[in-house]
Amino acid sequence: MTTDTSLPAIRLRGHHLLCLLSFSGEGYSPAFVERFRNLADSYRNPGTVVQVLCSPDDACAACPHLVGNGCTSPEDGPEGNVSALDAAVLGALGIGPGIQSAGDLHMRLAGLSEAHLHRLCKACSWYGRTECQRLTREAAERLTGCRTD
Repeated sequence: MTTDTSLPAIRLRGHHLLCLLSFSGEGYSPAFVERFRNLADSYRNPGTVVQVLCSPDDACAACPHLVGNGCTSPEDGPEGNVSALDAAVLGALGIGPGIQSAGDLHMRLAGLSEAHLHRLCKACSWYGRTECQRLTREAAERLTGCRTD
C-alpha cells in the first residue's frame, strides 16, 4: 500500500494500533478521550502516515498517567510493562518501530485472530471492560475489505 507522505504523521505506540480501532469513548480523562477520538479518526484513514513507537505517543501526551517519558498508570504501568505490550503487538504484526501507512497496519491487524488479540490484550486494564478484541478485528476487516476467518 502506498503511503501519502503529504498527510501529517501521527505517532502511535504499538498497543494503541489495536485500541484506536475499537475506541468507544472511554478513557482516563476528558482531555485523553478527546485526543484519542481525534487520533482514532485519523488512524482510520488508510492513507494516514503512522510513526510506530514502543514509547509514549500522541495519545499518551494527554494522559494523566504520563510522567516524564513514561507511563505511571496504577493498572498498566510501569512504562516497562507498557513497552513490553507494544513490542508484543509489533511482533504479532511482523513490524518494528518506524513509518507505516495506516492501511498497511489495518491489513496486518485483519490477519490476526480474535484469540490472538485476546492473548495480546489480556494484561491490559481495559481487558474485559469492552469487547475491544472483537471490535478491533471487525474494524480492521471493514477498513480493508478482508475477512480472514
